Amino acid sequence: MSGIENVAAGTAVAVLDNDSMALERLCAVLPKLLPGLSIIWSTTSAPESLRRCLDDGWRPDLLIADVELDGTTAMAVCRQIRLAGAKPSVLATSSYNPKTYAQQLAEAGAQGLMVKGNMAQMAVALRAVAGGTTFSPIPDVAFLTASEAYQHMHLHEQDFSLPSANAVAHNVGNENISALSALEQRILSAVSEGYSNEEIADSLSISTATVRSHTRHIREKLGAKTLSHAVAIWLKSR
Repeated sequence: MSGIENVAAGTAVAVLDNDSMALERLCAVLPKLLPGLSIIWSTTSAPESLRRCLDDGWRPDLLIADVELDGTTAMAVCRQIRLAGAKPSVLATSSYNPKTYAQQLAEAGAQGLMVKGNMAQMAVALRAVAGGTTFSPIPDVAFLTASEAYQHMHLHEQDFSLPSANAVAHNVGNENISALSALEQRILSAVSEGYSNEEIADSLSISTATVRSHTRHIREKLGAKTLSHAVAIWLKSR
């Protein structure tokens, strides 16, 4: 048995896909592509997957997540996971052209992207990420390992006091989303989908300074320590 197979044998995997039939197929095919993987749970709910990934009792070693989810994306889910810690690793999957999402996923802290149905590529990607490295289907897009991505994100979040994984998991359902105005909810939804302040400002025909002002109000209304914490609350409410 090779070193990678030894790693895989002890790898606890979780699967997130908003399509229940696709979820069932993924859960069936993954152990065949990399024997020894153990699927410990699966879900069609992004908030549920986030809650479990931030809970010591449920956290997998590897989360396989479809890019397009109900009301959010794998980028938003991965960003919240990575801000909270270096585990689990995240490997995204999509039926679309990988060029569409690869860079966004890399920036969100994922460890790779594989194309659904491309069994050879999926097997290679699984071996790499389960073995603690990364996989990119696009030559000019580089992914960081989970530990590297966690460290990189915290360099940009060092001015904030980030909540612990357990704090996020226990507090995301305790805030009042209805306190937000319609515009604030629209902005928070866009943030959760990975859009930048500049992109949100352009789409709403307002200034980036106004977007930043709204996100500050959003944090205050939700009692969130950071915008990432506010997004976690939003995802849980959905």
